[in-house]
Amino acid sequence: NVLNKQQQQQQQEQHQQSPSWSVAQSVANPKAKKYDRQLRLWGDHGQQAIEQARVLLIGANAVGTETLKNMEDCGSNFFVELARIGEPRAKVCAELLRELNEDVIGDFLEDRLDVLLQRDPGFFTGFSLVIASGVRHSDLLVLSDLLYDRDVPLIVCQQHGMLATCQLVAREHFVWEAHPDNPLPDLRLENPLPEFVAFCDAQDLSAMDSQRHSHTPWLVILYKFLSKWRQANAGKFPSNYAERQAVRQLIRSGERGESDLHGDEENWRQAQSAVTTALLPSKLPSNVNELFKLADQFWLRRQQLSDSSAPSEDRQAAVPPSNWLLLCRTLAEFYRQRGCLPLCGTLPDMVSDSDRYVALLNIYRRAADADLVEFSRLLRVVCLDIGLSADSVPASQIALFCKNARHLRLVKTASYREPATAATVARCLEETAEAGPTCCPRLRPVPHRIRSLPRRHRRCEFSGRRWPVEAEMPTASSGLAGSLATTSAACPIGARGSAARAVQIRSSREMSSTNNNNNNNKSNINSHPVGRSRSQLPTPKAKKYDRQLRLWGDHGQQAIEQARVLLIGANAVGTETLKNMVLPGVGSFTIMDHRRVTEEDCGSNFFVELARIGEPRAKVCAELLRELNEDVIGDFLEDRLDVLLQRDPGFFTGFSLVIASGVRHSDLLVLSDLLYDRDVPLIVCQQHGMLATCQLVAREHFVWEAHPDNPLPDLRLENPLPEFVAFCDAQDLSAMDSQRHSHTPWLVILYKFLSKWRQANAGKFPSNYAERQAVRQLIRSGERGESDLHGDEENWRQAQSAVTTALLPSKLPSNVNELFKLADQFWLRRQQLSDSSAPSEDRQAAVPPSNWLLLCRTLAEFYRQRGCLPLCGTLPDMVSDSDRYVALLNIYRRAADADLVEFSRLLRVVCLDIGLSADSVPASQIALFCKNARHLRLVKTASYRELSRPLPQTVARCLEETAEAGPSPFWWYLLFHACDRFHTEFGRFPGDTDDVNFLADAGQLKLKCQQLAQDWLASLATTSAACPTSAPEDLLHELCRFGRAEVHSVAAWMGGEGIKLITGQFVPETRTMLYDAVSQTFLPVF
Repeated sequence: NVLNKQQQQQQQEQHQQSPSWSVAQSVANPKAKKYDRQLRLWGDHGQQAIEQARVLLIGANAVGTETLKNMEDCGSNFFVELARIGEPRAKVCAELLRELNEDVIGDFLEDRLDVLLQRDPGFFTGFSLVIASGVRHSDLLVLSDLLYDRDVPLIVCQQHGMLATCQLVAREHFVWEAHPDNPLPDLRLENPLPEFVAFCDAQDLSAMDSQRHSHTPWLVILYKFLSKWRQANAGKFPSNYAERQAVRQLIRSGERGESDLHGDEENWRQAQSAVTTALLPSKLPSNVNELFKLADQFWLRRQQLSDSSAPSEDRQAAVPPSNWLLLCRTLAEFYRQRGCLPLCGTLPDMVSDSDRYVALLNIYRRAADADLVEFSRLLRVVCLDIGLSADSVPASQIALFCKNARHLRLVKTASYREPATAATVARCLEETAEAGPTCCPRLRPVPHRIRSLPRRHRRCEFSGRRWPVEAEMPTASSGLAGSLATTSAACPIGARGSAARAVQIRSSREMSSTNNNNNNNKSNINSHPVGRSRSQLPTPKAKKYDRQLRLWGDHGQQAIEQARVLLIGANAVGTETLKNMVLPGVGSFTIMDHRRVTEEDCGSNFFVELARIGEPRAKVCAELLRELNEDVIGDFLEDRLDVLLQRDPGFFTGFSLVIASGVRHSDLLVLSDLLYDRDVPLIVCQQHGMLATCQLVAREHFVWEAHPDNPLPDLRLENPLPEFVAFCDAQDLSAMDSQRHSHTPWLVILYKFLSKWRQANAGKFPSNYAERQAVRQLIRSGERGESDLHGDEENWRQAQSAVTTALLPSKLPSNVNELFKLADQFWLRRQQLSDSSAPSEDRQAAVPPSNWLLLCRTLAEFYRQRGCLPLCGTLPDMVSDSDRYVALLNIYRRAADADLVEFSRLLRVVCLDIGLSADSVPASQIALFCKNARHLRLVKTASYRELSRPLPQTVARCLEETAEAGPSPFWWYLLFHACDRFHTEFGRFPGDTDDVNFLADAGQLKLKCQQLAQDWLASLATTSAACPTSAPEDLLHELCRFGRAEVHSVAAWMGGEGIKLITGQFVPETRTMLYDAVSQTFLPVF
């Protein structure tokens, strides 16, 4: 679009006021409201560039259409319809893509790429961007050569199953706005602006009241103390770490740190932090220097071609081909004259009152405007020098260029035809020989049509394709490596075994082990009193499970190896859930499934094989799962669940955990009642296409180790340990040298100043925020803040931060209090049953059924006697020298050992009181219990029969909220149960049919959903008029479209709760959870 002069003048005036583009100026525009979120990301100028772009997509497959979709909308969609099979794919996709955004113009061509390249090659050069997806290699070479010569960027996308590649081919691409993650502030403090100097000189920090002092912009504080340091150092600007540290210490000396309603001088801490970035010596960024070299090279060539002896065609070639080169030439001239780049005119965020921040911002904006005016003047000179109009470059582009001058860059790639260098190929192949396949994981053949979503589409996938065989693979790699005179003997030319089949889905064993090994490497294992250090893991099994031992310890691993798991239903969700237990080394598992392997299973379940279609699914899955871990024992049963429940119900109660996946609702009710009565936890998983639910059913599950994210330190500072008091009293902070003072543990610092505060307050312990703030101020007053090689007293800042958590009044955690109540209730019932008049069977029931109840009874007695829980014996990390940290750690460990001895004595008394052996509970379990006493908890859920029929009040509330805010997870939960009713009546799930008119099931599903909602609400006397019982049509259609299909990427997300139940670690999720694969979120149903 060409702007007239009036529009250009208005745009120039706008940028003279501010060099930045303002989104707020166009909020009233409907288009601006529509694109509000993206305008905040790339601005009006970025949106204008998008709206002026012309994009060509070659290949309307899934990758291509999704790539093009991202230029229209941020949602998710599929761009073909079942009813339009047989129509031109380009036409169908273009029409559906246009529906995403009515502002976009879309067209299509049905021509073959190779034909159009010969007939009209100029057609391709009129686009801003070309995307090639699924294009033949020979056609890609011709197309990329054409576009590369005409400077049109090309994106090449390829997909093979679960693998995809994306490659950019661009001769020159200029980045106007790089948007770096952590840009350095452009403040010019080395040569400050005169107006800024005058503003700072007018700020008298010593005369300010507390509020104004704590809201002075850190930029003013930094400049004033920088000036003070430069005056003492002959005007020198800080050039190294030591000098910047000296400035930081000066700033720290000026901090008041008063405790009042106006804050705690956060602005002064910001000034100290900003020393690192704001006082770096100014130098030309390397990316800008590269642009200067390019501009100089172009101008040198232009001068050579401007010779009169050169042909007129060559002289014409001296004209710059693009605006960015003109601007870079001007920027180089600006830098040579000024010694700096144009000012961007922005300020970082800071704690400040509004008037002074706005004043500072206006100072920098006026300076940026002045630089912009000077830059525009130099640009006119450059343009006139080569015979161009003075207004060749739009004013908006000049302002954008100046604002981002520090982050400009030019991106170049090689042409698509140019292969990787031989040295690179050889290096990659040698690395593969040493470490195994790198960018090409081992693959296994699946030369069949993979089932897509929904099932009826599978006949359209990969039809008529020939799958490559291993013999075809070495030619490519040997051709690339052939240009080397010699290659290493460790450089394999032929692909290894199944890695040669590069168009097939990944091996289940490889993917499963890879996914499991990416566990969070969080180490909460202490060597005392439970657990052991890494150096004490000599056995092969310990080395094998080293990473997970760091997560849940030896005791957790032992629980896993003793567990027996039953999986009912060997579908994708079930096998993926079981895989997450086989890899860590579960003791044994049994798979129960009466079905046979089908072709559909091969498209979603990684633990079946195409060659074994027709074999028992339980047997095939068990064999392949056993291959993941040779330490695990696996078995299978082909019995039907309903038959085995009648024949041998006791079979199910011998397992540590039961997982039910894809089981009929009627069978689930019988199974869950049986397991709930025998206290065996059950996990119920269901999947419908892109949605899945996971539900835990457990009568009682005790969590021995909760692993909270931010545990409070257990230091007992309210009633400190005598040995700890003696150690702290021996530390004389005033007599320490600088190094020892800056490495004193913050725990010692905190205790000494806490004692000083308590002496001044009649021995009182801080009980509120104001009192803790007073302790923090005392600590701050004792900080030296000396600048030397021994640090900047980080330990003292740690002590100030620890005031918030370490000085909280001690009280019994609510979760532990609930356990005390349970123990008291059980003991009261035991005393009642111990009456001689009670039957012997009832008296026998008074014996505690589990160790955790014995331990909780003992813990309650310990707390009543001591007034505190057992000490855990650990310390948080802190800046300290080794000798004092180890001494403190040993003090707390000895105290924890003493508590453990006393707890064990009380436990023996409790056991003998009810007729049990004094050694009924293992010593390791006692130590684990005491170490985690603050975070113990008991998890309970209702039975599955109760969970599958929610309370009417809950149902009514969820339905009313849905009517107000739109569909919620509860609707999916309701529809899942409606699908079970549909299956009970028709013997199949909605949409699970080969009939093209699969949406015909939506009516029946809607009726089942209404009946189910009315049944759940039946006991309510009245229901609100705003309580809908009819499911939204789009949700009904989605479930019918799914057809109970299974998608592996959804199944892989399920099943993380099993390890929590087996190990007794981490708190399991007791709510029914819905996983939405479209948004990739877990949401509670209610």
